[in-house]
Amino acid sequence: MLFNTLEFGFFFFFVMLLFYTIKSSRQQVLLLMASYLFYAAWNPLFLVLILFSTLVDYCCGIAMDKSGKNKRIIFPLLSLTFNLGLLFYFKYACFFLNNVLSEFLEIAHVFSPECTSTLLLPVGISFYTFQTISYSIDVYKGRQKAEYNLIHFALFVAFFPQLIAGPIERASVLLRQIKTPKIFNYEMAVGGLRLFLWGLFKKILIADRLGVIVDEVYGNPLIYYDLTLWLATFFFALQIYCDFSGYSDMAIGIARVFGVRLSKNFNLPYFAVSLRDFWRRWHISLSGWFRDYVYKPLGGSKEGVSRLAFSVLIVFLLSGLWHGASWNFLAWGLIHGLLLLLEIMLFRLIMPVLPSSQSKWMKFSGWLYCLIIITFTWVLFRVENIADAHYIYSEMLSLNFSFDPHLFNNFNIGKRSLLFAIFISFVLFLTEGMNIRYNLSASFGEWPVWARWTIYFGVILLILIFGVFHQQPFIYF
Repeated sequence: MLFNTLEFGFFFFFVMLLFYTIKSSRQQVLLLMASYLFYAAWNPLFLVLILFSTLVDYCCGIAMDKSGKNKRIIFPLLSLTFNLGLLFYFKYACFFLNNVLSEFLEIAHVFSPECTSTLLLPVGISFYTFQTISYSIDVYKGRQKAEYNLIHFALFVAFFPQLIAGPIERASVLLRQIKTPKIFNYEMAVGGLRLFLWGLFKKILIADRLGVIVDEVYGNPLIYYDLTLWLATFFFALQIYCDFSGYSDMAIGIARVFGVRLSKNFNLPYFAVSLRDFWRRWHISLSGWFRDYVYKPLGGSKEGVSRLAFSVLIVFLLSGLWHGASWNFLAWGLIHGLLLLLEIMLFRLIMPVLPSSQSKWMKFSGWLYCLIIITFTWVLFRVENIADAHYIYSEMLSLNFSFDPHLFNNFNIGKRSLLFAIFISFVLFLTEGMNIRYNLSASFGEWPVWARWTIYFGVILLILIFGVFHQQPFIYF
């Protein structure tokens, strides 16, 4: 398995010390070795996959650079075939054969039902394959020069802070920074450590604590009723945000310590006032990837309403499938695609009659509608199967207003723990709302030393006292 929190802390501190004490020409080699060690800590065998994927795309990039126009198309197709083939085999083969092909062949299963549990999914493969695919396409399109230094390219693929769960970086952003020798920048390092601490706070204190409640309810939803399911679903909305944005904050923070600026991956998504606004704020690097490499090549909004509808639905179906190989993820993607299309059409109809400056009431209504839709559709993201989703939705919409005491009786949670979970959820919204109004993240470095260190120690104490430290992997792992 991957490092636990304490082991990762020592690993990160040791690599950082070495990084700034060796010659700049060897910094990339050290980071590459550290990245491979980090990945091998989970399963050394899958280093072969990432090495092979790196070599294929490295060679394809050089081949495109040296080939004539007529032959260049061969190499991006080779890169796409190899990377998507790996992704399909490890992530989708069992689902496709058991659920799609078997229907046409009219047999029970092509693979055994246990296929998905025996075929181990390489951690991070969905992220680094998309990253290498974008490199190959950009080289083919002439947007990126081919990288001839294998160490630099291998580090672009395997850079350990963002290797496991993003952000999904473009070569124009990450590769250029990797190639530049680094000297220690105090302000950048301090800002990175501050961001890492905030991400750790969101993960251990909020996401993992809420996860205890979510796992209990969604682990056996049939024994719970409407208000309990609403509460667990709302908590999951907060859990997945704090879990995934917490990882992104930690990854971006660690990268800054090494002098690398990764792309922002979240921008207060639960303050969005429309679904379009939400997808501009949530998992920004993935949304941008689908926009540039799927939506625009399909025609997007430039070729009429029918092409727009087709492009949006394809993007969201692929996005759902990217998140997981099951019908509930496909349903999640399809529903988001349909709702987004409906929103676009309605907005086009009412745009001419809207006032130039929308009122606070309209913005509040948009925010509330968006929050309800996003929270409601998270059910499909969290359930194990469609049958559970059907039961949960029917209960949530029953409006019986019954709260099941099983939530307190089935396991050792207690009312205090539940109230604390609600309290820290409120604190999260309050903090991020204040950040919007007063831009706290930008001005925090200018606060008095005593104020900053009081907050640092306060956050660390909260993590140590109230954090959940049992093995709780990141959701996107």
